[in-house]
Amino acid sequence: MEQSVFLRSMCSTMGEHIEKYERASNFLKSLNHWRIQRKTLIESASPKIEDKISKIVVLKTDISRKYKDTGLFSRKNSELTASAKETIEAKCSIEEELLEKRKRNLNGVTSEKEDLHREILMFKTKLETAQSLAEESEEISIEAKGVELCFKLLSSATNL
Repeated sequence: MEQSVFLRSMCSTMGEHIEKYERASNFLKSLNHWRIQRKTLIESASPKIEDKISKIVVLKTDISRKYKDTGLFSRKNSELTASAKETIEAKCSIEEELLEKRKRNLNGVTSEKEDLHREILMFKTKLETAQSLAEESEEISIEAKGVELCFKLLSSATNL
């Protein structure tokens, strides 16, 4: 009996071990299946990943080049902005100078115009005076001719 209990105990333990072995075996098969799937997935994804990596390298190179270009453009933009400011300042300065010259020229022309206007008025006055004197001289000349004619007539009449 003891043997039978022992055998039953052994069988029961053996059954448990067999069950554990089958579960472990199934687990290992499952792991092996997952390992194969993982390997297949890695192998199928590997070219895609390498393609993506090469694209990333190209993009990094492009970004690096564009970053350098951006720096160059930024410096050139700063230089052009400074140059534009200088040009605008020079333009404003020249415009101010031209405005001042125009004001001086306008003042000179205005002053010259006023001087010419005064001269015109003076010449008008002199002309009026000269005309008045000419009229007076003409009247005196006519009167003198009349007086001369009278003297001639008187002298001719006295000689007769």
